[in-house]
Amino acid sequence: MEVDDGTSRIELSWRAPTSDGGSRITGYRIEVSEDGGASWDNLVANSHNTRTTYVHRGLEPATRRHYRVSAINRIGVSRASRVASAITDATVPDAPTGLTATAVTATQIDLFWFAPAYDGGAPVTGYRIEVSENATAWTDLVVNTGSRATTFSHTGLLPGSTRHYRVSAINRVGPGAASDTASAATDDPVGRAGRLNTRVLPHVAAAMTSSTVSAIARRVDAVANGMGMERRIETNGLSSMAASLAAPDAGGLGLAQGDQAGLAALFGGTSFTMPLGTSDAQQQSATGTQLASWGSGEYHYLGEPGQSALDWKGNMVSAHAGIDARVGTDLLAGVAGSYSSGSFDVTDKTGASPVKGTYGTTMASVHPYMAWFSGGGTATVWGSAGLGRGDIDVDDEREGFRTTPASLLTGAGGASYQLLTRGASGVRLKAEGWYGEVTVDGSAQIEAVTLEMQRGKLALELTQGFRTGAGNEMAFVLEGGMRYDNGDGINGASAEVGGGLRYTNSGLGLTAEGRGRFVISARQGYEEWGMGGTLMFDPATRGEGLSIRVAPSYGNHLSGVNQLWERGVHDAVGGHDRGMAPNVDGEVAYGIAGFHGTPYSGFYVGQGGTRAFSSGVRYELGSGVGLRLEGTRRESGLGGAQHSVGVRGRIRLP
Repeated sequence: MEVDDGTSRIELSWRAPTSDGGSRITGYRIEVSEDGGASWDNLVANSHNTRTTYVHRGLEPATRRHYRVSAINRIGVSRASRVASAITDATVPDAPTGLTATAVTATQIDLFWFAPAYDGGAPVTGYRIEVSENATAWTDLVVNTGSRATTFSHTGLLPGSTRHYRVSAINRVGPGAASDTASAATDDPVGRAGRLNTRVLPHVAAAMTSSTVSAIARRVDAVANGMGMERRIETNGLSSMAASLAAPDAGGLGLAQGDQAGLAALFGGTSFTMPLGTSDAQQQSATGTQLASWGSGEYHYLGEPGQSALDWKGNMVSAHAGIDARVGTDLLAGVAGSYSSGSFDVTDKTGASPVKGTYGTTMASVHPYMAWFSGGGTATVWGSAGLGRGDIDVDDEREGFRTTPASLLTGAGGASYQLLTRGASGVRLKAEGWYGEVTVDGSAQIEAVTLEMQRGKLALELTQGFRTGAGNEMAFVLEGGMRYDNGDGINGASAEVGGGLRYTNSGLGLTAEGRGRFVISARQGYEEWGMGGTLMFDPATRGEGLSIRVAPSYGNHLSGVNQLWERGVHDAVGGHDRGMAPNVDGEVAYGIAGFHGTPYSGFYVGQGGTRAFSSGVRYELGSGVGLRLEGTRRESGLGGAQHSVGVRGRIRLP
């Protein structure tokens, strides 16, 4: 007996017996066994024909059966033939199920699936994995994994890659049907933000720092060039000390009155005056250090457009404001505040497809500074430090918006020397250098990073100007020099050129300047230029404009002469002494051009609820003669309010 098999049928064939037993064969009995011949069942009890073939249908793939055949005549059933067996052919497996694709890193997608419910009758020996970029055209990622594992990692992808997958099981027959498709896209938001921080932020932080440093340097040079700052520092503490020592209960020559320290009285009456216009310092009842103010702004363009990996460009605006005071004849001390804000268009091309977005920075910082001047302002040396705090923002079309705080720490110094002076023209050699460290705190989608930058600059400034008889000066300024950058920004040397126009009014103490600058010979592809302006105001003593005076004191800080002028004979001699209590008085005045009088309003607040408010006009009549018309309201916790109107005069004898 011979057998042939398929996936669902087994064909049997045999030869008729050589002897029919003397009676014609009328049929065949076909038996089948499913347990290897241990037990038998009739597949066909009697075929009722003499055909010697039979097809066993409806079998499962990869099914083994044993068969035997017996001949039948009218006498009965013969002995069975020898046993023959066959296995139906296996078929391909069913499709795997539950396919998922997950991007686990910027360059890797992991696949997972379940084995097919039916293996086709033969064990699954591997899987075929197909991949497509558009879910239409498929290629083999892996022809046969050669493993029954139902996971696979697709590595080596570029960030921003989108891939579609399908999987087929393989047995000895071949690959079966494909699974449903699954897709995933790699992304690298953390790495993309990190590339922006390491590529863009150093330039932005350097521009912020350089703008502040240049503003301070220009301020120092302006003072060195002779702007009319008041050069005096005075305190009323000595007269306050003398008054406290002379008090009835001062206790002799001791430095304390009661439980109060004499050193506190020494500094009593020290005041500051902030002339927002100009003011007559001689009219102030409590003199102090006169301050000057300045401000500047700058527009920056920065970028590396057209770069193959990271294309960026944008604008930043920086604003600076400062206040300083001349200490003696050779020192200037002040503090500057800076605010910078920038927005840059970026295109990250490092992935499989470009990602567009914006990169934003904001930073507010404080920079105390000090400068030293040689005789005549020929040479200056200055230094400053700075501390800033702000935010870094990243917003792109794939990940969206994310932000993190950042801080900036700087230190700077510089020097300049006047090489040549001829009238309103001259040549000045300038050098400056700074160190900056910007720290990105980091967030869920932005890695923390610390970047360092250093810059040194050497330049020549040429000034060509002319002066008018009224004290005005107009000058054209041209500056050119080299700078060297090191650290995490641009490394190497580059040239920087600039120019501008400066106007100075010595009568008003006003300097206004507009400038432009351009960086050349920098790293290929890098672009930087800027333009800005500076406004400096150094008040002179001309009796005009708004002035504000605040004078905290401890004890009776007025000298005898000032008591007569400010309080009158009765208050100074017969009134109650204020003792060593803390006091504060202040005044707001406004000098009017062409008018000899100065309107003012003042206040006094002392311990124990004593308060006084006054308004009036004071006149300087020349030759040391002064006149004051004043109305006053006094309040005290011991009594009701008192009102008075007075006229006081002052004569200074030579």
